[in-house]
Amino acid sequence: MLTPYLTKIKIHQTRPLFSNLLRKDFSTQKTLPHIVIEVPGSGQGRDCPNRCESCVSDLTKAYGLVDNVFLFRKTKFPTNERLKQVLKKRLSWLCGIGCQHVILTGCGSDPILNRKYLELFDQVNQSLQRPFTNIDIQTSGICINEKKLEFLKSIGVNVFSLSLFSLLDHLNAKIMHTPPSLQYPIKDICQTIKNSGLDLRISLNVNSVGFSPNIPKMVEQSLSLGAQQITFRKLYSEPHNKSPQNQWIQKFEMNDRFWENLIDYFAQNAKKLNNNPFSQFFHYKNTSFLVDQNCMNKLEKKNKYFILRKNGKIYTQWDDTNSLIF
Repeated sequence: MLTPYLTKIKIHQTRPLFSNLLRKDFSTQKTLPHIVIEVPGSGQGRDCPNRCESCVSDLTKAYGLVDNVFLFRKTKFPTNERLKQVLKKRLSWLCGIGCQHVILTGCGSDPILNRKYLELFDQVNQSLQRPFTNIDIQTSGICINEKKLEFLKSIGVNVFSLSLFSLLDHLNAKIMHTPPSLQYPIKDICQTIKNSGLDLRISLNVNSVGFSPNIPKMVEQSLSLGAQQITFRKLYSEPHNKSPQNQWIQKFEMNDRFWENLIDYFAQNAKKLNNNPFSQFFHYKNTSFLVDQNCMNKLEKKNKYFILRKNGKIYTQWDDTNSLIF
């Protein structure tokens, strides 16, 4: 691998070499990697009101990627100015190699809860020579209202990706451990998002607690929410990770037969669209369906993500410090 070697050399020595190698790699990769930006909590630690059973933030703590944090602080202006410089440097580089799609996601919190950081991202993005215009936000749906949706549109968000552990209100809230005051009817919040003018993507974190293996029923229930795209996401676990989140995934993940049946169902009933190396796309009843069995980019050698973590550095893997670019 190139990356572990390159990270041992000073960045000013490696940037031209690495950029050329990266461009060469992309010449044969039809789908450019997405940029995933971790939005940290607004406090010093974990301030998410949810305690999702398979929380990726908690799952990846064991790998040391979130300990060396360049903290975003709401009150310290010099620190935030330094963070702006760090973000602009990375985003300019990513823009320069041709990346176009930004996904805002949470780290230790739901991204919608840190408005100041989102405003800072927007300031940096607008300062770029070519600002990113294809921007998603991935959120659990808590604390969403019309005012927050208008704010998201004002910073350039086009797609609202609602992450669900079940299509049933009570089960979704139970698996996320959402406080009673923040629980919501799924159908109502989907309608609110659509009314705002944002495109709606439903991202189903498929598990045996929240979903039935009855695939036709599952598909029809998801269609009733009126999303433009629905993603069936296979949860990722590590064989040697002893965290409660990893153990929960191993216990309640759907088996391979389910995923085979899901693909067969769409193959028989839907129109197959062009696939990328990581997912399979189908068009069914005026809705785009995506089957993602490789959300952590473990099955392909090509880059699926560039992850701009909250320490201000870019990685290509969620759980591997050796995937550091700079």
